[in-house]
Amino acid sequence: MIRLLFVCTGNTCRSPLAEALTRLEARKRGLEVEPSSAGTLAVEGAPASPQSSSSAERRGADLSSHRARPLDTDVLARSDLVLAMTPAHLTVLRSGHGRELQVGLVTDYLPLDHASHGKPVADPFGGDDDEYEEVARLLEHCISSLLDRLADSE
Repeated sequence: MIRLLFVCTGNTCRSPLAEALTRLEARKRGLEVEPSSAGTLAVEGAPASPQSSSSAERRGADLSSHRARPLDTDVLARSDLVLAMTPAHLTVLRSGHGRELQVGLVTDYLPLDHASHGKPVADPFGGDDDEYEEVARLLEHCISSLLDRLADSE
């Protein structure tokens, strides 16, 4: 079982969507993956944004029970691979968490020739539905590539 942690800022938009899409896709592929998510500045208990919930629902995933949680050492200790949305999140992850972490950007798993490889995932918070859909499509590509690699390593 591989335990993945997706990290964004508020844990209401990007990281919960990545968690839900990973859970859905891993189940379809029969992969033993346990995704979770947290936020560097999350307000504990906040629900997923309505737009992220809608984007998830359109893809067959469910965020209705999601509640934001802050990033802490306990969450990190239960993770094998931590995937951040931006370099700023990577900086937080790499500073002061007391153990070596396997961390990277979620877009690092895109093919090298993909236009978004290694780039930050834009924060759609406060944006329109199109911005959330753009993030969802990008995360779908990232997750597909990530799960391809994980399947190859089993």
